[in-house]
Amino acid sequence: MMEQEKDKYGSLVERRGNCFKSPAFKMLLKNVTTTSEIIYDDVMADKNICKFCGEQSLFCYDFHAAFINNDFGFNAIVEGACCKKMEIELEKCRKSHIKEYIKYCTSTIDKLSTPVIYRDFTMSSLKEIEQHKKAEKQIRDYFKKGLKEKLGVYIFSKKNGTGKTATACIICKTACAYLGYRKYEFMNYPEFVSKYEQASFEDKEDLLNIYKRIRILLIDDLGKGRSTVTSISNIYDIINTRNNNRKITIFTSNLSITEISKSFDSSVASRLFEMTEIIEMDGKDLRLTRE
Repeated sequence: MMEQEKDKYGSLVERRGNCFKSPAFKMLLKNVTTTSEIIYDDVMADKNICKFCGEQSLFCYDFHAAFINNDFGFNAIVEGACCKKMEIELEKCRKSHIKEYIKYCTSTIDKLSTPVIYRDFTMSSLKEIEQHKKAEKQIRDYFKKGLKEKLGVYIFSKKNGTGKTATACIICKTACAYLGYRKYEFMNYPEFVSKYEQASFEDKEDLLNIYKRIRILLIDDLGKGRSTVTSISNIYDIINTRNNNRKITIFTSNLSITEISKSFDSSVASRLFEMTEIIEMDGKDLRLTRE
C-alpha cells in the first residue's frame, strides 16, 4: 500500500511505491526475476535478479524526488537499472511514461482544483479548435523553456467565450504535472472582491495568505466587475509577493495589460508585464457556437 502526504501548500510527498502505472516501471519489473530468500533468523526478503546480466537490481521508486530535474520521475525508474541493456529497454518507454504520467496527474488535479465545466480540457483539446492553435504553440514553447524565463501567463481577449479560462486551467494542470504538485488554487477575481469584503479580520489574512503561498495560482477575470481601492491593493500585494518568491501565476482577463494600467492600476500592470508570457485569445464565442 502506498503512503502519501501533502505538504502545507499541496505538493505530494510519497513515502514508498509508485503513484501510477508507469510503462517504464512495468518494463523494469518485466525484466527482473523476483525470488525470496532467508537473510537472517528465518526472515524472508525479496531479491530481484536482472534477466540481462544476472545481477541483483536494487530499485526504489522514489518518485517525488525526481521532479527536481523535471523528468516526470523517469530517472527515478532508470536508476533501478543494473546494466546498460536494462537502461536501453527502459529508455524505449520514456515517451509513454511521460504521456501516462501527465494523464494521471491531470485527472487527479481536476478533482482538487479545476471547476467542473473545465475538467475535460487537456493540451490536446487546444489542437482541436482552430482559433486555439496559436495559443497551443505558445503554451508548449512556454513549458519547453522550463518555466524559468517567465513564471506566469497572461491570457486576454476582448471577446467573451474564446476559451481563456479553459486554456488557463490546462496550463495550471500541466504545470502541476511538470512540477509534481497535487493542486493549484483557482481564484475568480469578482468573487474574491466580494468574499474579502464579507470576511472577518482573521479570515481576510488567511485568504490572502492562501493566494500568496500556493505554488500555482489561477486568477480568473482580472479587472472584471467592481474594483475597490482595497481589492486593487490586495491584488498588487498577492502578485508582488508571488513574483518576488518565484511562484507561478496564470491570469485571464478581458483587458490587455495596457488597459489594466489605465483603468485598474499601473503598478499591477508593471508586475504583470514583468512576470508573464502574454497570450491573446481571438476568434468566435465558443459558447454561442457550441452544439
